[in-house]
Amino acid sequence: KVVYGHHGIYSYGTHGDTADLKQSLLPILRNRVQLYLFGHEHIVQHLKPEDGIHFIDAPAGGQKARPSKSGPMTLFTDSFWGFVALEYDADRIRVEMVDTEGEVRYRTEIR
Repeated sequence: KVVYGHHGIYSYGTHGDTADLKQSLLPILRNRVQLYLFGHEHIVQHLKPEDGIHFIDAPAGGQKARPSKSGPMTLFTDSFWGFVALEYDADRIRVEMVDTEGEVRYRTEIR
């Protein structure tokens, strides 16, 4: 299952974590959802899963990309314009972060 929102629950971007979402949304998603996708930070992040949820910040689509930052939960981070492509079946979600030149800059599978 994939849930998307504008603000990140966890983030190492300019805005950081969203306390309200940690308190109200995260308990509902725990052990029910495999991916929480967001884009508020205008950077690229894949954060370690917590209670089965991976956290992915999609690349900046139309706004200026901001400098990327790392933290203890970081699996991948970068800064570029692009998009996230999801391909899924019953066993996995394949995630590709693609830049504006069509190059896959990061790829992972969530089982």
